[in-house]
Amino acid sequence: MAEFYGKKHGDFFWHELTTPDARGAAAFYNSVLGWDVRTAEHPGMTYHFFRRDERDLAGIMSMEGPMWDGIPPQWMLYVAVEDVEASKREVEAAGGVVKYGPFEAPGVGRMMVITDPQGAVLTLIQPAPTGSEG
Repeated sequence: MAEFYGKKHGDFFWHELTTPDARGAAAFYNSVLGWDVRTAEHPGMTYHFFRRDERDLAGIMSMEGPMWDGIPPQWMLYVAVEDVEASKREVEAAGGVVKYGPFEAPGVGRMMVITDPQGAVLTLIQPAPTGSEG
């Protein structure tokens, strides 16, 4: 089975807070959990990383633009999959719904947001190759 950054198909891969107030969220989590924040510029957006001991723990994505209308701030969980297109078929066959995607995030991977039959939200990601995986 392929590994992505030390993760296998079905492993939790990343955690990300989506919020309209990244600065406020950073201050809150720094106060409560001691997490620092580093900022990185990506094409078309600024992305923030929660950090501890110089290690990235999770991301902060600012909820900017109409695609976020009606969506509350939340923690998104990402699970690694070997093939996002095959996973799309499996999600639908099992009674889940693809809410957004699949889509490509350059340099990150191919992903889609799904809901399970009970409505719980999850993001499946086929991570971009790092150059050391097959």
